[in-house]
Amino acid sequence: RYAEEAEEPLFTFAVLSDTHVTRRLISHNNANYWQALRQITAEAPSTELIVINGDITDNGAPGEYESLLDIEGMFPDLPAVYYTIGNHDSDKNDSDFSVLRERFLELTGTEEVYYSFEAGGSTFIMLGNEGAEGEDPDLANLSDTQLNWLDETLAEAVETNPGRPVFIFVHQPMEGTVAATFEGSDIAQSAELMEIIEKYPEAVVFSGHTHRSMTGTLA
Repeated sequence: RYAEEAEEPLFTFAVLSDTHVTRRLISHNNANYWQALRQITAEAPSTELIVINGDITDNGAPGEYESLLDIEGMFPDLPAVYYTIGNHDSDKNDSDFSVLRERFLELTGTEEVYYSFEAGGSTFIMLGNEGAEGEDPDLANLSDTQLNWLDETLAEAVETNPGRPVFIFVHQPMEGTVAATFEGSDIAQSAELMEIIEKYPEAVVFSGHTHRSMTGTLA
């Protein structure tokens, strides 16, 4: 039974993924991103931040990042936008990961493809591919350094903000978590990542990548 009177949320944020912004400002993907931002600003004005959870662009090209910022610039009251790096932003259709990585770091103003920040009394943790293993451009590689950082950041977040959720964002989902992941994961260290996260019941994980419904049953 639904409550007759809902409580006001303490903190509101929006999560999008796989925007695949293109060079051409007028394109189907770009129109979808514009429409999503329009809906957020018009219908959920209390939204305090937005997370784009990977595959921000279609190929990690400079013109695509320019289009992204042009679209966001159309909304003067847009809340802060944070990003994770996806396979299309890091390895897709371009073998030079280091070049694409630098473009992402310039966009986010961070020193690494993984970082964290505080908002609404909670810690937000952004994970990211550090270079695909082998020749699979969809595969994310999370180094031991990143995984150790995650464990330490989670422990600190739980201690600093007891009773508050910790929000984790990673573009590729872990194995067995959403549709299209029950035969494997596009994270090389999926098992190691899961082992860390399972230690913290406060953790809430968001992923993208599969282009499937969260309730889908397809393998």
